[in-house]
Amino acid sequence: MNLRLVKRAQRRNKSLLKTVRKIEENLKERLPIAMQFAEAMYMEKTKLHIGRLYQKSDIGKKMVKAGIALIAIPDPVTDIPGAAMAVSGVIINRYKSSIAITDLKRELRSMLANLQAL
Repeated sequence: MNLRLVKRAQRRNKSLLKTVRKIEENLKERLPIAMQFAEAMYMEKTKLHIGRLYQKSDIGKKMVKAGIALIAIPDPVTDIPGAAMAVSGVIINRYKSSIAITDLKRELRSMLANLQAL
């Protein structure tokens, strides 16, 4: 009886071992694909972040659009906040100097020219 239990346990262990080996082979096949996918996703995010460095912030334009949308709504209560938001957006566009990488190069040249003029 004890021998039967040992043999049954050995068979279970063998089938379990086969299953684990199949899973291991499957994972070995999928790992390079998953790594390539992760690398591609990382590169896409990096490209997106680099692209954002070259773009200026346009919060003022968004505020103007939202203000005009509020003014366009027929409700009389939204006219005043819409006008305030549109005017604030124009002021931000006029006076806020958001810096992008392309602006840094131009500013550096301007500063060097000023220093050479001295």
